[in-house]
Amino acid sequence: MSISEEKLEALIHQAEEDLNNNQDKYKRKLFFYSLLGYSVIFGLIISLIGLVSGTVALAFYSSFFLILLLKKKLIIPLLIMIWVLFKSIWIKWPKPEGYKVTKKECPTLFKELKAMQKSLKTPKIHQVILTADFNAAISQTPRFGALGLYHNTLFLGIELLLTLSQEQAKAVIAHELGHLSGNHSKFNGWIYRVRESWERIMYALDQQGGWVTAPLRAFFDWYAPRFSAYSFALARLNEYEADKVSAEITSNQDASLALVNTYATAPYLEEHYWQEFFKEADDFPEPTTSPFLGLYEFVQKNQQGQKEVLERIKQALKVETTYHNTHPALKDRLRALGDLSVVPKPLDKSAAHCLLDAHLDVLINDFDNLWKQHNLPLWQEHYKETQEEKRRFSELKAKAEASLTQDEQWELAYFTDKFASPDEAFVLFDRYNQNFPSDLKGDFIVGRMKLERKDDSGLAKLEKACESDDFVRSACEIAYTFLIELERTDEANEWLAKLRRQDEIDLLAEKERRELLPTDQIVALNLDKQLVTHIANQLLTVDKVKEIYLAQKVVKHYPSNPVIVFAIKTTGMFTDDDDVLNAILDSLDTPIPVFGISKKEHSQLFKSVSEVGTQIL
Repeated sequence: MSISEEKLEALIHQAEEDLNNNQDKYKRKLFFYSLLGYSVIFGLIISLIGLVSGTVALAFYSSFFLILLLKKKLIIPLLIMIWVLFKSIWIKWPKPEGYKVTKKECPTLFKELKAMQKSLKTPKIHQVILTADFNAAISQTPRFGALGLYHNTLFLGIELLLTLSQEQAKAVIAHELGHLSGNHSKFNGWIYRVRESWERIMYALDQQGGWVTAPLRAFFDWYAPRFSAYSFALARLNEYEADKVSAEITSNQDASLALVNTYATAPYLEEHYWQEFFKEADDFPEPTTSPFLGLYEFVQKNQQGQKEVLERIKQALKVETTYHNTHPALKDRLRALGDLSVVPKPLDKSAAHCLLDAHLDVLINDFDNLWKQHNLPLWQEHYKETQEEKRRFSELKAKAEASLTQDEQWELAYFTDKFASPDEAFVLFDRYNQNFPSDLKGDFIVGRMKLERKDDSGLAKLEKACESDDFVRSACEIAYTFLIELERTDEANEWLAKLRRQDEIDLLAEKERRELLPTDQIVALNLDKQLVTHIANQLLTVDKVKEIYLAQKVVKHYPSNPVIVFAIKTTGMFTDDDDVLNAILDSLDTPIPVFGISKKEHSQLFKSVSEVGTQIL
């Protein structure tokens, strides 16, 4: 977002008032607001066509102009500009990839899906992808950039299907389809897609960079967040309408139970299954059970107790609806469905068994194999690191406390917390904090651990830790959550205000690191020599480049986190500099932000970098 949170909330609040006062007038205004983005895009297309046509016509009718174009080589930057702008407008997104299931493999799922699509008059769902998480979503991938023509994908999480009944799973799917439904409001569905389109276009333009697309980026930097804010009110209304669709397809009770289950079951699985599963990596070089077969068996044998379910629901119902997400809080969604008292019951047969048919066993096995393929090396690396940490822990415990250096005292406290006793670790962290009061990470850890022990003196520690930008966000979130649970709202809001101020700084810092402009100040490198050598060695492996310069962009926010700029001069008149730059940026492995520019497309910036930078080629 390129606007402050206060401005964002003000726009959303105004949109809500407009929607409540006169829905038809609000929708007309939103319709013309949405057309503004399209008018800019199509205006650029028409301008480009006119520019090319005019150039060709002038060259055809005026030999002097043709000679001027060729002699001064003006045609080259013109063609480059047209090519880059067309690429910017004609943004393509790849189709979502993942574990696809077919009608032949899961006939019941596709039968239910077809019936819901027909009932709700939704666009065709082109593919169904099963995921490993506790979620469901529909992704619309434009086939022709801003022109639309969407490829629709339904994502279903295996965890979700294993823990909901068939009707509850249908309610979840119906909610997602409800966003696209023609039964309620085609306009609402269109706005839902437009919101995503502008956000995607903004992201794609940010990724491209360059002076040629700078005006287009500047427009969408202004336009996208404002359109998103004003359309937020309708997007929030869409969530309630999608819940209503969910209830129409199933029932109010099933729709409510599906909502409650997602809030109560996901954290239960995370805490009681996945955390325990991954904890094994500390002690075993390979998992003792396959992850998804283990999940399947865990869900069958260890359904959540009623007392724990009720406590999780109670906590979820405390959360208030905010402007940080278009989804209303659970309490408001259940109230709209007419039932705040629904409580999940033990599951007889899961949606996975009902909808995936005999393919469930194959799917579980395939997910396990895919998990091992992608994660087993990481597991084994973690195991090796943990064994080394345990060895180090034993070594530190054997030392006399008085002989430990500052770093060793911190290590001992950290390893005690990880491998032994949190209470013993608290004593060690507190002692570290007293011994080294200038190290703010001690204040942060002690403050957090005190609040975990319901000791509000930890607030003062977190306040001190906020002197470092590294700890502001986490400290504010921890303090806010602690105070809200105690219903100390005024104090909690003070921490929330501090968090929002940090959001403003982060927003400005992110914007600084998102684009490189001809007006930016470029200075000579002032970085660790080892890091510079690491980056230079990677750059020197690139083909079709005959000159490379390294420099830094001056940033106002978080200057300790520098931004590197490299400038290249490519070989050959017809070398696509964008392709070369993208190949370099994709292959670079650096811990800090990096911009890449070329002489052909960024002559002014290239001059700035080459004048003050270090030439490495």
